[in-house]
Amino acid sequence: MTEITKTKIIMLRNQGVSFGNIAVKLDMPKETIKSFCKRHYKPVLLPEADANICVACGKHFEFGKRRTKYCSKECRQEWWNTHPEYVTKKAYYFQYCKCCGKEFSSYGNSSRKYCSHECYIQDRFKGGKNGKADNKTAAECIADSC
Repeated sequence: MTEITKTKIIMLRNQGVSFGNIAVKLDMPKETIKSFCKRHYKPVLLPEADANICVACGKHFEFGKRRTKYCSKECRQEWWNTHPEYVTKKAYYFQYCKCCGKEFSSYGNSSRKYCSHECYIQDRFKGGKNGKADNKTAAECIADSC
């Protein structure tokens, strides 16, 4: 099971998709999905606001116009910084590398073309699959005195 597959499973479980539907979508056995989730997946459960008590510092506070879990924006930011496991990252993009053709995921960058720096160098300077084999690097050019 690749890291990309693991990430997809976790993302789909966070969206509430069942084991069976994940198995169909990823073309994997349902039992494999179940056992992976039992070992590695923790559901995202946020704390409940409890009778005007701040979730971060525990102080009693009065609500403003709407109910909230935190007494201030500093407490809210502190709580989220100390609990990164509750952050659901939704900006994963799955693409295929322009050089090697492998599937890779990038977080927050939908226009990424290469899975690694090595593939970028391979495609840009040495040809890759696009047939640019006659391009030379600066070091090769100096050595050959272009």
